[in-house]
Amino acid sequence: MRPRHADVLKESGYAGDLETFRETLAAVKAELYPDITDEILAFGKETSATYCATVRKRLNAPRLGRVFILKGLISLRKHGWRPQTVGS
Repeated sequence: MRPRHADVLKESGYAGDLETFRETLAAVKAELYPDITDEILAFGKETSATYCATVRKRLNAPRLGRVFILKGLISLRKHGWRPQTVGS
């Protein structure tokens, strides 16, 4: 059985919640790479390294794995996740 995302985040030293993790993935992608697809970002050596390093820094989770971060990014769109907006 695969571990839950929340458990992996906790083991990686991240103290926040899953929603904040997802919001951070989306925000960093929008800020750093608004003009490329998630897949191209994930496949690029330099882009994925920069993206993951920025996510780790923002979440203060230096042990968070690169594959876990990139799979999380891809799953945002795959599962139709959208950040919650105020008033909705």
